[in-house]
Amino acid sequence: KVNCLRKPGLLDTMFTVVLSLLIAFNTIAYACTLELDVVKQHLRRPIGVCIGFFCQYGCMPLVAFGLSRVFSLPDSLTFGLICYGSSPGGGASNMWTILLRGDLNLSVSMTFISLSSSLAMTSLWLFTLGSLFTKDIVIPYQNIMITLASLVATIIIGVLIKRFAPRIAIKLAKLIKPMSMVIITYILTLGTYTNLYMFMLMDSWQVVLSAMLVSYVGYVVGLSVSLLFKQPWKVTRTIMIETGIQNGGLAILVCRFSLPQPDGDLATVAPATGLLSSSMPLLVAFIVQCIYRKC
Repeated sequence: KVNCLRKPGLLDTMFTVVLSLLIAFNTIAYACTLELDVVKQHLRRPIGVCIGFFCQYGCMPLVAFGLSRVFSLPDSLTFGLICYGSSPGGGASNMWTILLRGDLNLSVSMTFISLSSSLAMTSLWLFTLGSLFTKDIVIPYQNIMITLASLVATIIIGVLIKRFAPRIAIKLAKLIKPMSMVIITYILTLGTYTNLYMFMLMDSWQVVLSAMLVSYVGYVVGLSVSLLFKQPWKVTRTIMIETGIQNGGLAILVCRFSLPQPDGDLATVAPATGLLSSSMPLLVAFIVQCIYRKC
């Protein structure tokens, strides 16, 4: 048996660093538009937050596990799919909430709660469902804490700019949508090129379809549960986005730390596919929204 290991290159590091800087700048920009009173209101009456929490950690791990059984995926890919479904909401959800005119204050509240809870909830699902497929599970708690600290720090910077330099805050707020489109284009172009090896590993339609369906079913789950509880459309749209977009980066780290190579890289195909495909329906919705508003 011969194992082929991939050697990370300089382009991988450059892509990650530049993307992190772009997202940090965009986070500061949308933090300039936050209304802290509204955020406090969402936390005091956390109906939307609780619905999002239930969809994120009550439904998504089971959706991922169910899809892996429907498509009869190998153990390593099943573990990767469960990692993806058990991950907290991704930072891209805030960006899409702005582009699709959702409730940014609710989105930020949900992202913070989801990321904070991942220390317990992601661990819970991986040590129950995930342990069926591997016993050596490693949760990257340090990476979770760094991501959480980065989110809090960028939001605080944005809030301080809005408080003490309102003119700069207004200018930054105008950059949110164009910067969001730059990030999307950057991910779809250089991100795809950097991760071409992932496409080489996508050797069956079952892998691709199951990973795509995790996010797409997540959108349907968020939409359905929100409508069931008669939430306003703006809130429903936000919960739908938060549920469907997962933190694929965290899932990839768990796969690489928990499985021996090359199984670690093979397992990351599932979260990487979900990460690349999750924005497609939202991009279509954004284009339709732009056309509708222009007409």
